Amino acid sequence: TEFDAATLVRAALGYRQQGTFVPLAIASEIGVAAGRLEMRFRPPLSGGSTPTAAERALAEEFSS
Repeated sequence: TEFDAATLVRAALGYRQQGTFVPLAIASEIGVAAGRLEMRFRPPLSGGSTPTAAERALAEEFSS
């Protein structure tokens, strides 16, 4: 699969309970705009909004 600047992947792990989705883990959403990484969404309670080294490496891998 090819990824480019328009690619967007969102992920959440969880379970259904009485017809409602209950998330256990929600991934950050990091994009590349004008050659720079930007934090588009960061789950609540996840700390600061600066991408971690692992998040940077993942975004750079998929955008190159």
